[in-house]
Amino acid sequence: MRKEFAVLLLASSLSWSVHAELTRADQSLYNTQPQKANTSQNLSKADLAWHASKTFGFDCPEVVKHKPMLGSHHSIITCSTGARLKVHPLSDSRPVMTLVVSSF
Repeated sequence: MRKEFAVLLLASSLSWSVHAELTRADQSLYNTQPQKANTSQNLSKADLAWHASKTFGFDCPEVVKHKPMLGSHHSIITCSTGARLKVHPLSDSRPVMTLVVSSF
């Protein structure tokens, strides 16, 4: 019995580490429970992509990079389309997102 439990425990722990982070808007919990989309806390890349595309209308089906800004509570996300958005988290509401425009 102990050997079976140990094998099951090992197999479970290996499968947990293999799962990739959810990054696409269609993978967000908010697709099935949009009433929960009123927070800025603990958002996954999929949730950020969902807000970018569904709440703000940006062409962002997937977030490929999420980079916190040093010295700020804001962050920058990069979408699979190349769009870069600044994420402004709010304490009691969904985040606000603005397009980052680079000039060279």
